[in-house]
Amino acid sequence: MNDRHSGRINRSSGVTLVEMMVALVVGLMVFGAVSVIYMDSSESTRFQTALQRTQENGRFAVDLIGRYLRMARYDDPLNTFIVDPPLLKGTPSASGALLPLANLKSASDTLGLRHEGGTLIRNCMGALVSAGSYVTSVYGVDTNDHLVCGTNNGNTTPLVEGVEDLSLRYGVDLDDDGFANRYAEADGVADWNQVVTVEISVLANSVTDGLRDVQTVCLGCTVFSGTADRKIRAEFQSVVGIRN
Repeated sequence: MNDRHSGRINRSSGVTLVEMMVALVVGLMVFGAVSVIYMDSSESTRFQTALQRTQENGRFAVDLIGRYLRMARYDDPLNTFIVDPPLLKGTPSASGALLPLANLKSASDTLGLRHEGGTLIRNCMGALVSAGSYVTSVYGVDTNDHLVCGTNNGNTTPLVEGVEDLSLRYGVDLDDDGFANRYAEADGVADWNQVVTVEISVLANSVTDGLRDVQTVCLGCTVFSGTADRKIRAEFQSVVGIRN
């Protein structure tokens, strides 16, 4: 009689089709959730970077214009050299400026000023201006959205990128008390020697896209209007006193 050895057959447990489908669906859900988080994080980072760049462009442009405005009408008190008038002049467009700079936006304001040289006094392009001479500088916005300056007809240099527009109003002192009686645009100023303050308004943009979709975003805008695209825009203002 043969002995029969009965035993349990070991079988490797496999993965069923249903289990594979469930794992696939769960994996896709996790991947989708991670992708959404990543996209949201990337868009938030892009927005914050664009906003920061807009603020830097606008604030620097206003500060730079104000810094040079404070040089307008500077006269070395130790000599009798006289700077040719007008010492300050703005225009509501690229035409009629103290210097006819090329490639300026036709509808954007320009600002022209003159001042005498002296020790360590430089023009807007960084060159020293010697005592007994003076420099004429014109500021405007070019067609590449740069704040630019020029000191002669054929020579301009970009100062700040992402500057789309420049608007200026002038405080006019009508009774010679040192304070502005009214504010006017350039074509409303009869005597530039009466200008005691300048109100600067700059429209700056982020240069690169910061929005997911095409929108009109213009932060704090009262003088300018926005444009429908993916850039962020903001308006910056300052009032600067002019040298007597």
